[in-house]
Parts: sequence; C-alpha cells; structure tokens
Amino acid sequence: MPSSCVVPLCKSNYNKNGHNIKVYSFSAETELRRKWILAIKRDNFTPTKYSKVCQLHFNESDFLTTSKAVDPKTGNGLEVPLKIKS
Repeated sequence: MPSSCVVPLCKSNYNKNGHNIKVYSFSAETELRRKWILAIKRDNFTPTKYSKVCQLHFNESDFLTTSKAVDPKTGNGLEVPLKIKS
C-alpha cells in the first residue's frame, strides 16, 4: 500500500504521471523530528511510525547521502533528509 504525505494539502500520493515519489519517515532523533513537526504546520499533530513526508517538501541540498548506511535491497547509500521546506 502506498504511503501518503502528511503535509497539509499535499497531493503527491495522487500523482498520475507515473513518477515515483519518495517518502521519508520522521526521524527518531528528537530535535530533527521536532523541526519537521513544526515545519509541516498541522495543529495537534503527533507523527506515528506510519507518518511520511514526500520528497517534494525537500530541496536537493537538504539530503545527507551516506555510503555508511546501505539499503539491503539495492546496496545503495541511504538518503536522510535533514530539513523540510516551511
């Protein structure tokens, strides 16, 4: 089942043009998680393990790609978004 972006009014999960939209889970790191929650501006929002934010809310420069953490399925370095567009 595809994940939906939790950012208000985001329609990325309704993408009809065939492009794959990546989604990212909220960080377990407290300060980064807090910044994401503030940036998405949803009243009384508490993310769950299923809450996701899509790539459309990040700039390319927001990502830290490391070869230390590797996706076991692809062998590629994992992308970690550090901030979110406000």
